[in-house]
Amino acid sequence: MNRPFARIALTALVFSAAISSVLVAASQLAPGQGVPETEEHKRMAAISAQARAQCDGKDPDAAPECWMKAPWTATQCPAAVAASQNANMNADATSADATGAARPCEVTGDGFVWSALSVKRRTVSEIRGTANDVEDGYRAINMPIRLLLPFFFYGGVMSDYKGVPDWVDRERYDIDAKYAPGVARALAKLLPDDRVFVLRQLHQDILRKGFNFVGHRELVDVPAFDLVMGDNGPKIKAANPNEPKGGQTWLGPGRTTIEARGMTMVALAQTLQQNTWSPVHDKTGLTGRYDLTLELVTAANANGTPGAAPDPSGAAAASAVGKLGLKLVPSRGVMQVLVVESIDRPKGN
Repeated sequence: MNRPFARIALTALVFSAAISSVLVAASQLAPGQGVPETEEHKRMAAISAQARAQCDGKDPDAAPECWMKAPWTATQCPAAVAASQNANMNADATSADATGAARPCEVTGDGFVWSALSVKRRTVSEIRGTANDVEDGYRAINMPIRLLLPFFFYGGVMSDYKGVPDWVDRERYDIDAKYAPGVARALAKLLPDDRVFVLRQLHQDILRKGFNFVGHRELVDVPAFDLVMGDNGPKIKAANPNEPKGGQTWLGPGRTTIEARGMTMVALAQTLQQNTWSPVHDKTGLTGRYDLTLELVTAANANGTPGAAPDPSGAAAASAVGKLGLKLVPSRGVMQVLVVESIDRPKGN
């Protein structure tokens, strides 16, 4: 088995901007974290229910092709979705019958797809790199493909890899992917979990189209950690819901300091995995968002790379969360292994 992503992330070049963007995304899209029952959320839930019905009740991972089509159809047919949620509504030809079974409506656009994709290898590498979902698509600058794999294939558990060629670690690429018309608007209508699924499929499509990627996922049982409440309760501040969420990361010799605003405990657990090399599960029971500072302190990396060195013992992570009134305790967990069957350099690179 290849080295875990955590080792790559902490001993390769310094991609602090990319790390910060990942923390922001994780804190904003962490599943099941107290989504309010607003009218907007109800509309999102109705779209999700309609999509699930179209996919015979199957979850997205069990029917990925259907779940890339059905939510798109649901976002394009608001009248049908609204009618299907109300069994008392009279049937009409443009929405739904009295049983709530949606009839066809006019679906426009090409669906959740990219309209354009550019992948270029960097001839001159810089120290920093960024990778972000942006308003009109996805943008990565000066990034090794290896660092993108955990987020393109994120399935709720930590990842490791098999069959990754050396150039995937070494070479840096710029990626510019543009949404097809209507995609950004449709994504905004989805529940967070559904949006994460669609984005994950779109990200993977970058690899398939840009790098001829072929692979599959496996799950293995491994040692892990549980993030739990400390003996005297948490020492973290509840975030102000009216302030923007975000984060910054500072790297020094043997030290990584992360200041986060609006972070969930799920996102904190995911961040700790970068240091422990093992899955970390949120078992705190805290469902809100919090402002916190996480300081990971270890011996300096042997090669001089800034940042805390990986610590599989969990001691550095345990010390860091202890200052937040939390604890890290040993457990067992599942790790996702991405088996790379083939991946090619883009043509012209």
